[in-house]
Amino acid sequence: MNNIYISEILYQAKVNLANMKICGFEALVRFSNGTDILNTDKVIDSITSVLDKQLLTSYVINRIIEDSTELHINKYRFAVNISPQEIEDISFKEWILNIKNKYKNINDIIEFEIIEKDFINNFNIFSENIKFLKQLGFYISLDDIGSGYNTLGMINNISNIDYIKIDRKIINSINTCNLVECILKIAKTKEIRVLAEGIEDYNTYKKLKDLNCDMGQGYFFHKPQNIKQIAKCTINEFIMPSEPS
Repeated sequence: MNNIYISEILYQAKVNLANMKICGFEALVRFSNGTDILNTDKVIDSITSVLDKQLLTSYVINRIIEDSTELHINKYRFAVNISPQEIEDISFKEWILNIKNKYKNINDIIEFEIIEKDFINNFNIFSENIKFLKQLGFYISLDDIGSGYNTLGMINNISNIDYIKIDRKIINSINTCNLVECILKIAKTKEIRVLAEGIEDYNTYKKLKDLNCDMGQGYFFHKPQNIKQIAKCTINEFIMPSEPS
């Protein structure tokens, strides 16, 4: 990551679709080369070392703890992206225990969101370490179901997951295919909650609510904001979308 810097960390609200109450946030890292804002996905894809990935994850966790403590935002969990490569690594348990010992109440603040960009090389080790996270009290979600390596089959193959997130591309096609309904049905049989990403208009929100999707995230509710902005929006826990006239 030479000449690439973390310019800021933004937070996007997750919303309970049934009652429109904010139920958490996702941490989103923004990178810069000192002059321009860089494409986040391209920067993340360029990080191949497990150690570098862990350093980035640790930095984001530290920032969340510092920011939320300073502004007394202690009612919500913040989702941090983590890759299967990090989870499978031999140093994983020691790394997580060091973080847990540094912040005693971290599992009340941080949850882990498993991204779709890496292939799971050793499913047994991966599953064992997911179970380890759960034993420590962490919430775990599976990001971008239907995208990359996070296929529909992952819902059946991975246990100890609290909720899954449906990829925004699938949500964008909600009116032309029944894949969203299929994912929701599979998740319900597994007693796994579902969050829909990329909700950008009232009609999409309404259809997902009618399908009993649990949570949503997207510009219809909130754009990514800095920590001071979300501190203000948490004063009013409810988001009131307006129906188009």
